[in-house]
Amino acid sequence: MTDQESGKELLVPEVLPVLPLRNAVLFPGSIIPIDVGRKQSVRLIEDVVKLERPFIGIVSQRDPKTETPGHGDLFDFGTSARILKVIKLSKDNYSVIIQGIARIEILALTELEPFIMARVRPVLEVDIDASAQGTEADIRSMEVRALVQNVKETAKQVIQLIPDVPNEATTLIDSVNSPGQLADLISANLDLPLGEKQRILEEVDVLARLREILVYVNRQ
Repeated sequence: MTDQESGKELLVPEVLPVLPLRNAVLFPGSIIPIDVGRKQSVRLIEDVVKLERPFIGIVSQRDPKTETPGHGDLFDFGTSARILKVIKLSKDNYSVIIQGIARIEILALTELEPFIMARVRPVLEVDIDASAQGTEADIRSMEVRALVQNVKETAKQVIQLIPDVPNEATTLIDSVNSPGQLADLISANLDLPLGEKQRILEEVDVLARLREILVYVNRQ
């Protein structure tokens, strides 16, 4: 698997510490701040930040009200993430800046204390032309190009209607050439219920994901 930022090969460890999210979904490529205050999560951050390469798994909870999630309380798909910065707000409260790296599937939770550890595997996107040949591949490629253009233009129209959004937002959209990265960028910024965002995260077929995102963008 390749790191989208550096182009270098990135290996996802077979076992990762898992940080559950209550009301959010992290997409590959996104950089977000999260508040960490639960006992398990605080212990995880304090342990992992000491490592040379602090990688964790970010997985959303099925029910945000669950205080101590365990087996069955987390979705099966999440995102491996790099910890960029940790800010200590108080004794048991941190603000953590994380960057999503790649989709992962949770195969099994191996530990619950002092924090969740899970056996994971990387989930690769379905190549746009992987399931097609000849004329069918050409048609899929044309549809992807059209969808990318349509998603970009519609997203920029939505941005213009939102107050206080910096002009750099439209420039960022224009600069993204990878269909998969564009889909994740737009998805991360859509105002959608957690379940719908999770479904987009789990859609590994780029073409199908672009179709779904265009529906959401048009709706907004």
